[in-house]
Amino acid sequence: MINADNSNADKEYLDQFLTETEQAKISQFWMDEIMREAIRKILLFSLYNCGVISKGKVHRSHVNFALIGAEDKNLSDEKLGKEIKIRWAGVQLLATAFNDISKYKLEEIPKLKGNPAR
Repeated sequence: MINADNSNADKEYLDQFLTETEQAKISQFWMDEIMREAIRKILLFSLYNCGVISKGKVHRSHVNFALIGAEDKNLSDEKLGKEIKIRWAGVQLLATAFNDISKYKLEEIPKLKGNPAR
């Protein structure tokens, strides 16, 4: 079973095949929450297209994608089960990829109160 929280790739490993420019762009992507969540929605849309993605809301990857297959009266229970497993694996692989991207999150610098030069 795929566990999105336990990626095998640590940042040092990922850095081996990413240029410094690519690493910087990935950091920018991760730090832009609106862009990140919009891209996540687009990537996941085909895996669970059944009305669970709403404009302005964070996606919920574990909700309702099985209902698409359940409506098909010609689809056997066995085939439906296989389809659900395939879709779930796809969702988990994308979640793993986003977990790996999160390793490029930049540390936020705390804002100083007042002028530190004084």
